[in-house]
Amino acid sequence: MMNPFSELSCLCLAAGRSSRMGDDHKLLKKIGGISVIEIVVRQLMTIPFGEVIVVTGARADEIRQVLKPYPVRIVHNDDYSMGLHSSLREGVKATSDNVGFFICLGDQPFSLTERLLSFAEMELNRFSLIRSVVAGIPGHPVLVGSDYKNEILAGMDRDSGASYLFQKYDFETLEQPEAALWDLDTPEDFERYGSLRSLTER
Repeated sequence: MMNPFSELSCLCLAAGRSSRMGDDHKLLKKIGGISVIEIVVRQLMTIPFGEVIVVTGARADEIRQVLKPYPVRIVHNDDYSMGLHSSLREGVKATSDNVGFFICLGDQPFSLTERLLSFAEMELNRFSLIRSVVAGIPGHPVLVGSDYKNEILAGMDRDSGASYLFQKYDFETLEQPEAALWDLDTPEDFERYGSLRSLTER
């Protein structure tokens, strides 16, 4: 059976300042003894992508050290304070030519493998624009075909990532579990979701 992911890249955006976590950084905070970013990358490693690219910003050296054991490509966004789109652009620059890509968030470690594998039932090509939703609410991951790369590279920096593409072009939606909406942004989020260790393994 053909692997639908082998010609696709996966971008993991992990550049934010984590300002709502106080002295902790959300991606370095641990659930069940494993840092959040490592939990995310371990799940990405279960999918046979053509490449996995992690975009760093704040606390980049620490994140790079944590991810040393994993065969991912790490690119750094010097302008991470300019917003999510600046990190997306750096990731897109690093992708192979004519390859579409998934966008995953480094602070969404729950049911990530399950969410990604669900895309296998969709038609994945250079025109693809597919958004995860939970009862109509946008979530992650999203899939962006290679035809949209130049627009991202030329786009203005903003905090909205690739959402402007979904406002401008027709796209498909893929219903996902609630975990597609669960960001770990605050200490309260870790209290609310941090006990769901089993959901970080599927």
